[in-house]
Amino acid sequence: MLSTRGWAAAGTVGALCVLWIALGEDELLGLALFLIGALLTGKILSRRRRHPDRFTRSISPGQVHEGETASIQIQLTPSGPLGGAWLEDGIPGLGTVRFAIGPGNGTTPLSAQYQVRCRPRGVYQVGPAVLAVADPFGLTERHQTLGEPGRLVVFPTVDALAGFPTVRGQDPAVHASKPSFSPRGGEDFFTLREYRSGDDLRRVHWPSSAKRDELMIRQLETPWRSRALVFFDPRQSTFPTSEVFEAAVRGTASILHHFSAGGYAPEVWLGGEGGGIGTHSYSSAMQQLAGIRPAPVLDSRVAASRMRRQGSSGGTLALIIGTPDDIHLAVFQTLARAYRRVLVAAVTDASDSVVDPFRRTGASAVVVPASMPWTEAWNLLMRGTWSTVSAGSPV
Repeated sequence: MLSTRGWAAAGTVGALCVLWIALGEDELLGLALFLIGALLTGKILSRRRRHPDRFTRSISPGQVHEGETASIQIQLTPSGPLGGAWLEDGIPGLGTVRFAIGPGNGTTPLSAQYQVRCRPRGVYQVGPAVLAVADPFGLTERHQTLGEPGRLVVFPTVDALAGFPTVRGQDPAVHASKPSFSPRGGEDFFTLREYRSGDDLRRVHWPSSAKRDELMIRQLETPWRSRALVFFDPRQSTFPTSEVFEAAVRGTASILHHFSAGGYAPEVWLGGEGGGIGTHSYSSAMQQLAGIRPAPVLDSRVAASRMRRQGSSGGTLALIIGTPDDIHLAVFQTLARAYRRVLVAAVTDASDSVVDPFRRTGASAVVVPASMPWTEAWNLLMRGTWSTVSAGSPV
């Protein structure tokens, strides 16, 4: 294809031809023919140039939080001189970089590095890289795609939270403000449940699976106080603006990170089919949050009912919603009975009274404007747990 200089030469050829017709000067025609010859020669030479044998790209780290920096290292090994060529790589939506290749490089491996400021959150494709080899006149270029696209995951920003809600364990005489520190899945058999994507196949109970004609998993007991469910309802109709939705996503990521780092075994529901995601899939949950978008059509009551039938229960339920509506109340009523402490964060610009129906049943509920830091919102939720009785606890 023609380069910028080549298109300028082609335009000049057209102008010279017009002038030759108008003025009848043979010198103008000769100059036009010379430029045409240069373009054809450049086209032939650019096609004969050799191309790199190998191209590699490494991304470090491949998973970052919004606002952090990722470093991309690229290397190509040419099979011949690439003087006058350039290499372009980048991430659509975040930035593109172009490297010029100087003359006389021969077959020496070439390497370069660039950094990308990762904002906003999302799952991005890196590359593919494009190599442009020009002819000696710079009139034509031949483009070649190099390497396979990479993948960069930008998690939502995580605010630092402090403190855990005080919950009762299975023994009503025991209270705890910290979870039991143990990996999900103890030594004692708890129940059988349906297989979920990501489950360890070593826990399949084959006799029951054969009897029911579907995979059944042996659910091992987890210390009761260390269980939690982070339930995020991404329905588009409950979030008036994209800023409010982004604030809810940031809060969900912060609470999930806080629970996981604090020793909880949180399950997560982010608008998908079926039940939650276990602690062994924390990275999967964060990746889903990285690419989550408002859901035009979603009935979260169905998911809540299914999770309840599967025995979802534990110490803390964190419900992150937009402007409260009847569906939110139905989800709350379905799940709250199985948890000793219920936290409701309504991300909306509405008045504080919209969460009163949750408070009247014993939940700690706050309204979180889009501009409020989640550190402050979490402190308000924790303050509410000191003076309320959780929805699942006997009065």
